[in-house]
Amino acid sequence: MNIADARKAAGFSTQEQLANYIKVSRSTIAKLEAGICVPRWKTLKLIANALNCSVDDLLSDTANQEDEIKSKVANEIEKGVNFTNE
Repeated sequence: MNIADARKAAGFSTQEQLANYIKVSRSTIAKLEAGICVPRWKTLKLIANALNCSVDDLLSDTANQEDEIKSKVANEIEKGVNFTNE
């Protein structure tokens, strides 16, 4: 589950609204939504509770994104290998 999508679905139209609700900075929410940083367990639990979802739901999106990135990298590597073998 994407944090930004879950935030909006839960009625927090801005990052600042969610940040104020769970008492963190807006930049913390921005960084989490952008995937720039990994939340502390306490923050992750607060976000999940605020968004009416589970921690697993929030983490599953991260795992999916990592899988997509790995797949793209593997494809690029394969293209490079095929290119050099021609």
